[in-house]
Amino acid sequence: MRNQTVQGCITYASLPAEVEHLCQLALSCGVEAVGFDIEWRVTYRHAICRPTSDSTGETPRPVAVIQLALRPPGGAYRVFLLHVYHSGLTPALLTLLRSPELKKAGVGCCGDAQKLMRDFSVACEGMVDLSEEANLRLCGPSSARQPEKWSLARLAAAMLSAELRKDPGVRTCNWETWPLSLEQQQYAALDAYASLILYQRITVLPLPQLPSQPQEPEGDASDEEQSPLDVPAAPIVAHLQPAKMAVWRFFGASIRAIARQRNIQRDSVEGYIAEAITAGAAYAWHHAHEPGQDLVEQLQERGVTVKMLKEHLPESVRYGQIRLCLAHIGRLGLLPQLLADANNS
Repeated sequence: MRNQTVQGCITYASLPAEVEHLCQLALSCGVEAVGFDIEWRVTYRHAICRPTSDSTGETPRPVAVIQLALRPPGGAYRVFLLHVYHSGLTPALLTLLRSPELKKAGVGCCGDAQKLMRDFSVACEGMVDLSEEANLRLCGPSSARQPEKWSLARLAAAMLSAELRKDPGVRTCNWETWPLSLEQQQYAALDAYASLILYQRITVLPLPQLPSQPQEPEGDASDEEQSPLDVPAAPIVAHLQPAKMAVWRFFGASIRAIARQRNIQRDSVEGYIAEAITAGAAYAWHHAHEPGQDLVEQLQERGVTVKMLKEHLPESVRYGQIRLCLAHIGRLGLLPQLLADANNS
């Protein structure tokens, strides 16, 4: 297995003007995605644990370094190391982090986004978790492979046949020190660079057949002949967490099979799909193996709250099935009538 190294230029910036310039360059150079990672100082002193404390009992230190890896069209790979502990978050960096169009790819990057929110009150958009993306493409309904929580090193070994050789002592060093040592710069750059390479490798893999998307009518069939239960995407689809979007993509397989594939409970599968439907995602209800149209019709004839519905339905009907059907009824525009009928009964 080969040793993965950074193939490109590493640029370190710690002054606000330097960080601003690099972020403006990243925003204007025409890339659709950047490799993304963050570093912060790990503390080990023992103290009384508070809700905001890490496992050591010490209040976690703020993000010190943000790493961005990119490859402009026709250009070479570049890695920007932004020492935000000293520069702060500049206007262009805030724009970059908040941009849903510019994808920020990394393993566990949604957790990184949460830390940036806690530390700087910035809501990051466009995060692409490479672990979820890998599971989505490698663990389709027809695959025997089970989803797993990938580390960056294991994903690089599996997808790139490459080893990320890094000194564990560097990971726990003081990332707030100015300037960063060459060892720190190489360590930080490798994570972002490997994330970009993996993003490029993973996202070209075919997605599994998505039975949740409406099927095109065959032959010369007209729009009127298409099943009325095929529901196209809403004009605006709300954001969904990657794990929930991954479950929605498998809708059409049985709920039990999806639960087994994703290693979660059936009620969770139905709840995730219900959220996707409510968010405006496209789906083909007639492909669903359960709960089926019969339950939808029963719900249209009964009360309004999930608990009330559960009390009036067969015991075998689960809460997750009710939520899923209510989401479908809502997308068909029938929920207001259902509420009105219940209130008048």
